[in-house]
Amino acid sequence: MKKIILIALLFSVSGYSLEFTGKAYKPGTTELLYIEKHKTQDDEKGFNKVIETEYVTPDGKVFAKIKSDFSKDLIIPDKVFEDFRLGIKDTLVFNPENRNVKITRTDEKTKKEKSNDFKAKKNSLAGQGFNNYLLQNFATLEKGKSLPVNFIVLTNQDYFEFDIKKKSEKEGDIIFGLNISSLLFKAFISEIRTTYEIASKRLLVFFGLSNIADAKGKAQNVEIKYEYPK
Repeated sequence: MKKIILIALLFSVSGYSLEFTGKAYKPGTTELLYIEKHKTQDDEKGFNKVIETEYVTPDGKVFAKIKSDFSKDLIIPDKVFEDFRLGIKDTLVFNPENRNVKITRTDEKTKKEKSNDFKAKKNSLAGQGFNNYLLQNFATLEKGKSLPVNFIVLTNQDYFEFDIKKKSEKEGDIIFGLNISSLLFKAFISEIRTTYEIASKRLLVFFGLSNIADAKGKAQNVEIKYEYPK
């Protein structure tokens, strides 16, 4: 009991509700590509309010970071992403009044910017807002209903239509599949799969296209296994 109270006090002082890690592997191997270090501030219902993530090389060097702020919207957060290897900075700013999304990429070396503005649809979500969306719709998805979403992607400065559907359920875990709707892009983007523990609603495994490019700036598929404090 004393240990639990102490942990709660530490989270209260630091401002974070939870700190956990994800280890990203090359799919089907034990080759560690990078490590995610997450810190979240959550509300009383368990929804993320703020997520801060550092991306670390296997030898311990921070090479990228992202901060998602859900104060405006639970599934379209304002975001700042920086990749120090590639010298890029991506920002997303959402206006909930007119549902305008503005995404800007800055080349830190040349200081050149490229921006795009568009209107978010009602079923739009962005990046780390996926977790809040799953929590909002967990019961519906658990029953097997497919839900369409428009996934906003920072690197493309655009959104893509996906369908989320339950794939399987076993021993207290549930797997959801995320498939792109466009027949054209299906040839290039394989199904993304996420495994959640039903009781805690915590993400256990992510399998598919990473939001982190490799050191050369190329897209990569990963299998991320998440570890939480006991």
